[in-house]
This record gives sequence, C-alpha cells and structure tokens, in this order.
Amino acid sequence: MRIAFGSDQSGGSGIWVAEADGSNAREVFAREDWATYHPEWSPDGRQLVFAFKGPGEHDIYKTSAEGGTALRLTSDPIDELTPFWSRDSRWIYFSSAKTGRFEVWKIPAEGGEAVQVTHDGGFAPRESPAGDWLYYVASEREHATLWRTKTTRGEAEKVLPSVYRGCFSPVKDGVYFLTSVGAREFELRFIALKNGPITTLERMTAWSMGRLTVSPDQKSIVFRRVDDDVDVDIMMIENFR
Repeated sequence: MRIAFGSDQSGGSGIWVAEADGSNAREVFAREDWATYHPEWSPDGRQLVFAFKGPGEHDIYKTSAEGGTALRLTSDPIDELTPFWSRDSRWIYFSSAKTGRFEVWKIPAEGGEAVQVTHDGGFAPRESPAGDWLYYVASEREHATLWRTKTTRGEAEKVLPSVYRGCFSPVKDGVYFLTSVGAREFELRFIALKNGPITTLERMTAWSMGRLTVSPDQKSIVFRRVDDDVDVDIMMIENFR
C-alpha cells in the first residue's frame, strides 16, 4: 500500500508519495511559496488529485503519481477543496463555495464543466467502495452531520449526527469516523450500516486531527494528527478491527 500526503519537508509545499511505513518517500509536485492539500489517489493508483492554493484561491489539480506537469481542473475565484475520484474514474468530486456556502460538485476527470451535486450544504465528498453511494458532511465546520445519497441521485439520508472535521471513510459494510469527546480527546469509531451499532475502536490525544482513510482490506487506517507543538504527522493504525 502507498500513501500520499502534503509536506513542507523539502522547504516548500508539495505532494509526496511513500510506502505505508513511510519509506521511499518522494515528492511528485512542489511549489515553494504556495500550499497543497488533500491528495487523493485515482482508482488505478496512477494519478493524484489535490487542492493547490496559488496566488488566488484554492483550485483542484491532478498529476501523475510518478511526478510531472499538473493539470488544473478548476479556476473559479473561490475556494475549491477536498477532491475525491469517483470509483469509475470518470469524475472528480470536490467542495466549492461558489454559491455562497460549500456544496459538493463534480467535474469530468479529464477536465470540463463542473456539475453541482448537493444543494443543502456539502463538504468532503467520498464515494463508497462500490461507487453506489456518495457520502459527505453538511459543512466545513468542526462538527457536522454526515449524509449519503445515491450516486444516481435521490433523497439524502442522515448517517451520523456529528463527525469531526469531515474525518470519515466509507467501507463496504459501514463507515469509520473520528469524533471529538473532550478537550484534545478523540475516538475512532465504526458504524455498521446494516444494523446500526457504533463501536469505539481507539481513543487518541491530539491538538487536532484530519483526513481519515481506511485501506481497501480494512487492515490499516491512516490519518493526520496535529500535536501540541503544531507539528503535523501522518499516523497509521494496523489491525484495529
């Protein structure tokens, strides 16, 4: 398994890839003066999509996982964040505030016109592994409701009343998510969608948490942890279930 992450270890802000244990790390996209966020893999593992803040607002870009020229997909004068590739590789979902608040949009993976997906608030979109459901939180706020809707459209269903900073990862039989349970205290939980029980898997201490991803075999989970000294680390838990 490989991981992708943003880092300033080379002196500027860049997108890096590495093995799951952190070895063989290399930079595939770099800019000295600007910021990069939210890298996500294409379904075939050959490309990355990410948010990049240049001289204006954040826009969505994609690049080869081997490095090279990045293709800009959006250019609106408003923040566009949290991209995620559709499971069929045809679309890239993202969050945009172009209507005055964050909503989920999607754009053809090869570039083209963006299409609005949600209309009552939406942020941090992610498809289910089968590509039949689209999950998202209601807003960019620290605590927001988790929703899902069929990718073929339909009424949205509430999944959870609160998820911390859009930190969730849908799997075949449920959703892993982070929740804040006190000052600098967080719990990793799992909700089974078939019968609804919520299981607490791990309790953690941190200043802040972010960007939760579960491996396809559900044996590893990767997330971002911000410590008290504001150092940001990529963490992995193995065999947690």
